[in-house]
Amino acid sequence: AIKNGWLEECKAHMLSEFEVRSKGKLVWTKDKVAELAKKYKSRSEFKSANSSAYTRARINGWLDDICSHMSLKVHPNGYWTKERVFKSAKQFKTRTAWMRSSDSAAYNSARENGWLDEACAHMPWLSTRPKK
Repeated sequence: AIKNGWLEECKAHMLSEFEVRSKGKLVWTKDKVAELAKKYKSRSEFKSANSSAYTRARINGWLDDICSHMSLKVHPNGYWTKERVFKSAKQFKTRTAWMRSSDSAAYNSARENGWLDEACAHMPWLSTRPKK
């Protein structure tokens, strides 16, 4: 591609319009993250589709500002009963997948209430570290 002068054309698709690379690291500005966030209807959808942009917004405290157009799915206190937590857990094959999903509140509820091991009994241990 370099020899024939096609390099720029070949790599044009490699960076999206929202990404800038600096010193080998992905850099998200507030304006770029905000522009990207406009495509999504909920924070969980935004997080699933673009976790690095979502994380940057969360770390920098931009979420409330850039997600103001999104519907906020909030469950009332006491929503995550043991039955609901177990039903949520059954949808996932690993703890990590469950923890990173839009049902992360169910995962956190299981952890806080001491139900995590029981809820995750059907999930294989992928770590080489022994179970506690």
